[in-house]
Amino acid sequence: MKSPIFVLTILLLASLACGLPNITIAWPTEPPGQPPVVTQAPAAQPTEQPPVVTQPPATQPPAIQPSTTLPNAIAIVQEKHAAVNIYSLDGQLIAEIGSAGLENTGPESVHIAGRLAAAYLPMAYFTYSNGGQIMLNTNEQIAPLVNAPNFASMLGEPGQPILSYSTAEFGQTALRSQLFVSPIDTLSYAGPAVSMDDPEGRAIKPLAIYVEGGVPTGVWYTLWPWGIGGDIVFDPTEGIYYDNINDGTITERMDKISRSANMSFDQVWAAYASGIPGNGTFHIYNLRTGEIYGFNPLPSSERCAGYGVFSPSDTYVAWMEGSGWTMAETPNFHATIRVGTTGGAWLMDYPDTMLASLLGTAVAWAEPVGWLDDQRLVLQVRGTDWSDASVVVMDITTNYLTYLTSGAFVGFVDP
Repeated sequence: MKSPIFVLTILLLASLACGLPNITIAWPTEPPGQPPVVTQAPAAQPTEQPPVVTQPPATQPPAIQPSTTLPNAIAIVQEKHAAVNIYSLDGQLIAEIGSAGLENTGPESVHIAGRLAAAYLPMAYFTYSNGGQIMLNTNEQIAPLVNAPNFASMLGEPGQPILSYSTAEFGQTALRSQLFVSPIDTLSYAGPAVSMDDPEGRAIKPLAIYVEGGVPTGVWYTLWPWGIGGDIVFDPTEGIYYDNINDGTITERMDKISRSANMSFDQVWAAYASGIPGNGTFHIYNLRTGEIYGFNPLPSSERCAGYGVFSPSDTYVAWMEGSGWTMAETPNFHATIRVGTTGGAWLMDYPDTMLASLLGTAVAWAEPVGWLDDQRLVLQVRGTDWSDASVVVMDITTNYLTYLTSGAFVGFVDP
């Protein structure tokens, strides 16, 4: 793996001429290096539309104002897992936060609970040690935050000491799953916001926390089959739901058709794939206006699409498509990163072969994990050895890729 930071110019037109997607919407007229600004919806609408229950105004949270600050650092876990390392956007190590016992590394097990400008950077993380606990590192003092022996997933409100986590426990006839959300200092005695006994064995997975005045008042979540394994590319999640914490009202926004669901930072857009399990058209859905756009997968993407992430202004969306198998006798999985607009226009594709040229090694996985701004997309890349992980930044306006550092992405850090 190459360690110095360098930039590689991508020649898109020659390499993508044979791989254009079958999309039934307007195509960009500008060169791929200069993405168009979409000012109106394309004439053609997608043919697939998920069933949606109209949300009563009382349970529809107000729109979240876009953040005036953008991330200026990235949190990474490198191979030994002794600490979560904070890297500046030019690849300089600027902080290390101890994370003794951290095993599964990813945004679903680590939460940076403060801002970089603070005297210290608090962090919560899950460990299987001592039967399963969420730990809190405050100024390098690590202590249990809450016992979570049946831990399933967690996420935090970016840059704030607010956390949501879920549990899953098999019973005789159903899976008991609970969802908790609270400021960190009261999490240890917070009761569940949602409890569910599901005979189909689905657990709750939090997607986003709605915060008003520093207090969580709602939480978005999806359901996913608990304990499944195999050669799974995209999380086979089902549905999107909103729980109003104040009155306990739960509203279904999408049902099982919405797979591999994700949400924009302002909780206006949802990304998902239709089909079973998660195969089919990649969709973006505006939860407020009802607009839905579909991007048909590339002909080669028989494993289809998922892991959509929206840019900070909701102008762009990036997602991953896959082909082949990681667990075959001879693994042949390939990923393509795709970028479009929330007006429904496709912009460009980045096959994993381009990333392999940048890193100088084989690429077995490439996934978009978020945006630094409306120009720079962050990718998690892995080699044939899963621990051979790297973080790459893609500039969609200049078509440059920049190798940032080795390690597994766990989150963004705000100034």
